[in-house]
Amino acid sequence: VDRAGKTILQLIELTRLVVLLRQLATSRLIRLTRLAVQVDQANQVVLQVD
Repeated sequence: VDRAGKTILQLIELTRLVVLLRQLATSRLIRLTRLAVQVDQANQVVLQVD
């Protein structure tokens, strides 16, 4: 494989990594958002009980 081919392969690998990381970050964010919503709802229930 020539030099240009290697560079292209490396770029493809990098792109895959970026996509994977982005998916991970997105699912993390979604989970955190859900958690925040749940905590918020729990706090509202506590306030109502008070």
